[in-house]
Amino acid sequence: MVDWSSFVIGAGAAAAFFTGFLKKAGEDVYSWLKRKVLPPKPYHPESVKVPRDFANQVLSSGDSGYSWVPEERLREFEEKGYTYYTRDNSKCYREVRIGSDVFNEYLMRQSEPQFF
Repeated sequence: MVDWSSFVIGAGAAAAFFTGFLKKAGEDVYSWLKRKVLPPKPYHPESVKVPRDFANQVLSSGDSGYSWVPEERLREFEEKGYTYYTRDNSKCYREVRIGSDVFNEYLMRQSEPQFF
């Protein structure tokens, strides 16, 4: 004889799990498709896109205080005292492709060495 209460509880638990799983998978697919169709806009609208080897031109002057900073970490670096490298009063960024994903990185420099 079949124990229907156990079957119903088990089926309900499986349905709840797969509903959450499919929802999260759908969100991931949506964000991936959105990045493919609409590439991300720069963090700063007054930014100018530079070639990937742009930093090589800047660093050839012997100044080693520059770093390419991923867009999602800009506020963190701003709080640490970093400033943006500017060209024609615009912040410089480059597009970086990792696989099929595109990310923006900004050229920043630590304004003053901090000694503790």
